[in-house]
Amino acid sequence: MATTDSERGLQTSLSKWPQRPDSASVRKALEDRMTFSEVLEAASGIIASYPSGKPANERGYLGAISSVLAEYPRQVVARCSSPLQGIVRECKFLPSVAELVAWCEREKAGLERLAESREAIEKPKVGYPIGGKPGDRFPEPSIGAATRTGLMQRYRITAIPAGWTAIEVCQAAHTHGAGLQAHIDDVIAGRVATTRGSQMQAIGQAARAWQRPSDETLRARYARQEAAQ
Repeated sequence: MATTDSERGLQTSLSKWPQRPDSASVRKALEDRMTFSEVLEAASGIIASYPSGKPANERGYLGAISSVLAEYPRQVVARCSSPLQGIVRECKFLPSVAELVAWCEREKAGLERLAESREAIEKPKVGYPIGGKPGDRFPEPSIGAATRTGLMQRYRITAIPAGWTAIEVCQAAHTHGAGLQAHIDDVIAGRVATTRGSQMQAIGQAARAWQRPSDETLRARYARQEAAQ
């Protein structure tokens, strides 16, 4: 038997049921609708699956379920009319309009959940700023917050003292809160003494002292080498 254009369209729609597509493809599938002839073909296929249960008013029943199917996405209707995956697997008798609506709503909801999950996966991740931790709620995206521009936008300051790192900016923001800008102005103007230089100098001296042996150590090492010769 030759396959009609409508039947080929139903088969194509069923084969294209989204598995793991991008969110845009799923949203497009949710908006796609069948033509009137394709809807009639799908509705006729549902009725033909019940050879022993013809409706009393077949024309009226066909019109009723066709008007329902026309409101749903193409792929939902294609699956609904499939004898392997459709409503005929769940209803022993011709489905009422209410049963048909419930079945299509369930399948449409599945597509909507798929679209939402794909959108969540595709949504750019927002990183925590320096000093933040999981569970903190930030009023605005913090992408690029560790840059000088990002830190200035984040903490609403007009400048960052020379030599300050992102960690020092965050620590100062935690310590001074709303007075951060005034504190930075004092640091830049030299009105506030900072211990950062002395701290780094002490760390450098300790590192050099640890790496450089003392004179006594050098004399003892030379004596051992002389004795070994």
